[in-house]
Amino acid sequence: MEDYYNLYPKLPTTLKDTHGAFMVRVEVPTEASGHTLVITFGSTPPERLGEFSHLLDLCDVCHPPAPFSLEDVRAEVRKGHSNVESAFEGSLTESFKATFEPEESR
Repeated sequence: MEDYYNLYPKLPTTLKDTHGAFMVRVEVPTEASGHTLVITFGSTPPERLGEFSHLLDLCDVCHPPAPFSLEDVRAEVRKGHSNVESAFEGSLTESFKATFEPEESR
């Protein structure tokens, strides 16, 4: 998994590196005040025998002070999107990213 992800379960050396199904969940404070990034990473049943399948779920939770305006909501959504995008980019290794199709410019 280390070839694909910068985020993976780390086990004590006494348990070796072999493991079965797993799930890791971490809540990370962000630089944006009032935001917490929730990262869930785990194995999922593969579509075909002998393959591996993983799920990476990223969620920005925002707790802004109330009341707030529509423009404040837009700003908080932009911060949340930036947090999720940064976490996604940081979770994948460069070699894994190279296997994806390039994003088309919009």
